[in-house]
Amino acid sequence: MQMNIDDIKISDQFLDSHPSQEKMERFEKYWLRTNHQDKPIILDKNGYLVDGYIRYLIMKRNGAKTIRTVYECQQKLAALDKEEEEIKLRQKQKRHERNERRRARRAEEATKKEEERRNEQIAIQKEAYLQAMMEFEEEKKKLESKKEEEEKQTESTKEIVKKVEKLISDAENTTEDTKENKEPEKANVVGENNKEESSENNVKEETTNKMEETESKVE
Repeated sequence: MQMNIDDIKISDQFLDSHPSQEKMERFEKYWLRTNHQDKPIILDKNGYLVDGYIRYLIMKRNGAKTIRTVYECQQKLAALDKEEEEIKLRQKQKRHERNERRRARRAEEATKKEEERRNEQIAIQKEAYLQAMMEFEEEKKKLESKKEEEEKQTESTKEIVKKVEKLISDAENTTEDTKENKEPEKANVVGENNKEESSENNVKEETTNKMEETESKVE
């Protein structure tokens, strides 16, 4: 609050003091440059100056009529208010941090559950894939075994066909040889048969002649 500068009470303690010339010069330069009081002076409940004596001296020496003041109790109350606000702010920050930690824990737990669930899914999928691979390998072995068996059967069939072809070839060769050997025999048999037929005819003719002769004699 603004007060008449002449109404400010100065205690003997300040009147007998010797303020630092450096501080005096620094604030006077600031006042002359800005014509602005950077912060209020402090008074006790009886109106005596408690803090800000250099500002008071510079402003009074340079003709200021009023000065911004604050009572010590107000200052302390303001300080307490400020401290209270800081405490509240810290508490709010701590609550926020606790909430953040709780959210982080919940998120971590959710992530952990999700990872566990995913691990279970992975285990199931891996087991299914392994089973499928085993079945595939088993089927592959069966196909390979079947292929080998078919190849063996094919080879066996080829061997049989070769043997049959050889037997047929051998049989054909044997038949040709037999035909060649039987042709002369057949000619000989035919010749002998002709001889036998001729002999029989001769015998019949002789018999007939003898019978005719006998009948002639009888007559």
